[in-house]
Amino acid sequence: MLEEVVAELRPDVILVLGYQMWDHLPELPVTWACVKHPCGGMSYDEAIPEFNRAIAEALSLAG
Repeated sequence: MLEEVVAELRPDVILVLGYQMWDHLPELPVTWACVKHPCGGMSYDEAIPEFNRAIAEALSLAG
């Protein structure tokens, strides 16, 4: 089902909240960012650089 949603919406970046979720995601042609889940102690100091990295990567791929 995730594959169909990604194909339909064509996101530039997908944000994954939680490393356990990350380990179960299929390979898809999209840029991903993965951070700790907010309930698991997510830190904005750690998360924001990962968000920015994924956005910069998506922008560079877009052209």
